[in-house]
Amino acid sequence: ESDVEKKPRRIKLDFATFQGGSLVNDLQLRDFTINAMAINVHQPQQLIDPTGGARDLLEKRLRVCSPKSLTNDPLRTLRAVRMALAFDLQIMPETVQLMREAARQLEQVSPERLRDELFRILEGCNPRTGIEILERIGALKQVLPELVELKGVQQSAPHIHDVWTHTLLVLDGSERRFHTYWARGASFREVQDDGTIAPTAAGGSIPFGMAWNRDTLLYVTGSARTVAISL
Repeated sequence: ESDVEKKPRRIKLDFATFQGGSLVNDLQLRDFTINAMAINVHQPQQLIDPTGGARDLLEKRLRVCSPKSLTNDPLRTLRAVRMALAFDLQIMPETVQLMREAARQLEQVSPERLRDELFRILEGCNPRTGIEILERIGALKQVLPELVELKGVQQSAPHIHDVWTHTLLVLDGSERRFHTYWARGASFREVQDDGTIAPTAAGGSIPFGMAWNRDTLLYVTGSARTVAISL
């Protein structure tokens, strides 16, 4: 029997009042059709699906509930990218166009919300594709304008790519390496007050992993070199 005390599983319930006056109207105000389904607790076999989310889910499509879904909350533009990558969904052309339009309003979103959604994209599968999609729809210049400015910046030999392409390749390679080390048992560790990575349970150093403090993401490579990205 393990000596580690098992913490009780926490279940989080989120309650909200109707925004649209009725359940159907409320569902139509949601972001994407696959998130706009409900059931009646007294008739659980009956699916309430006013926007066709079940069909979209089966056919792996990501589609907004209404033309105003993204302008009502521009952060949903980043959420669309994350969900498409996480669940291997095809973003419908009309939704892509709405994403481009809503991306111009991302400056109205609080930095904290943008940070959290961006981190979810970087933590997920294929973060390079996520960054490329954000760039193509015009969202990246609102979230990380410094990255867009890397385009066309040439490097001295032996580099053969500009800094933008080089950065994408590093992100692509880092994602593969991260999951490789993660599969070998690496884990997330907290950054200590002095800026160092917290030791492992055995007291040794972490060969690979990621760690967070309040405003910095630390990425620790296999060679123990650390890159800090201030946020």
